[in-house]
Amino acid sequence: EESEASCEGYREQHKTLASNLEKAEEKMTTLAEERYGALKEVEELKAKIVEMEGKLQESAGAAVVGGDEKEV
Repeated sequence: EESEASCEGYREQHKTLASNLEKAEEKMTTLAEERYGALKEVEELKAKIVEMEGKLQESAGAAVVGGDEKEV
């Protein structure tokens, strides 16, 4: 009887651990997807920043050219 009770205890522990493992794996998958999404967003924002910096430089260059024309 003692060994049966012990065996039942191990079964319950195994069941709990298996369930916890499954939940942890699901959470890992979710976090990996969130991380991928965040990295993708960072790349998109970096691209927008580069684009805006380019436009700023163009507009600054145009202002300098426009200023030079007035002086001449």
